[in-house]
Amino acid sequence: TETETETETETPTETETETPTPEPTEDGIPGFGIILTLMALVLAVGYSARRE
Repeated sequence: TETETETETETPTETETETPTPEPTEDGIPGFGIILTLMALVLAVGYSARRE
């Protein structure tokens, strides 16, 4: 059981390391690429919903 607890503790650390991975855009906004990706996903979902 102790080994499982240690594994769970390590997982969030990896997620925190992955978060700042996106490089800053020309504007210097780190999350700009993420915003564009989210907008693209929203548009794709909305488009597929309209087709149905």
